[in-house]
Amino acid sequence: MNIRLSKLILLSIFLQVGTTSAAELRIKLTKNGELPLANAVVKLEPRNHKVKIVPQNKVIDQINKEFVPRIVIVIQGGDINFPNKDNIKHHVYSFSDAKQFELPLYEGVLAESVNFEKPGVVVLGCNIHDWMRGYIYVTDSPYTMLTNREGTVSFESLPEDTYKLSIWHPGLNEDLKNMSYTLRGEDSLEINRDVVIKPVVKIRRNQNRRRNRYD
Repeated sequence: MNIRLSKLILLSIFLQVGTTSAAELRIKLTKNGELPLANAVVKLEPRNHKVKIVPQNKVIDQINKEFVPRIVIVIQGGDINFPNKDNIKHHVYSFSDAKQFELPLYEGVLAESVNFEKPGVVVLGCNIHDWMRGYIYVTDSPYTMLTNREGTVSFESLPEDTYKLSIWHPGLNEDLKNMSYTLRGEDSLEINRDVVIKPVVKIRRNQNRRRNRYD
C-alpha cells in the first residue's frame, strides 16, 4: 500500500567551538510564533574529531492504533523492536530510502528486531490502519537529541571543533535559512529559533462501523 510521504526539511547551521576543550550549546525552538516545539531532532556533526558510534537498541510500541513514541532516534547500526500491544493485528512497513522493510500482520512481540544500518529518516506506516505514522531518525553522530516539552535541548562539554547543526521535524516548513554561530572558549551559547510547522491531519476510519480482527 503506497503512502504519501510529507516533505522532509533540514535546517543546517554551522558553529565554531573556540580554543579551549569544551563549550555548551543550548537550543530553544518554538513553533508558529509561540508554542514550544517538542520532539524535534537536533544533531551536531563535528568536522575534525572522530566520534565513537555505539549502536543502541530501541522499542517502538503500537498502542491504541498509534506508534509510541511517534519519533525515535537510533544510532546507526542499532536495532528496534516493534511490539504490538493492541488486541488487533498490525502490518508495519517502510518504503523510505534509509530503510525498507515489512512486518506482516501480527500481534504481540516479534522474535526478531529490525536493524537500521543507514543514516536517514525512516517513515513508518501500517498497511491496515493508514492514519498511523511514525518516524525513525537514524543518526551517525552521538550528539543527537530530541527537544523536550519546553522545546529545548542542551549539549554540554563539547570537544573543541567546528560543528554542523541540523534540525529536523516532520512538520517543518521550507522557509528556513542557513545561519552561522560562533562559540569561543567555555562560553555558553543559546539559540532561540521560531519555525513554521505544517498541521498534521490524521483521519481515522469510522469507529462505529462493523469491527473485525483488523479494525
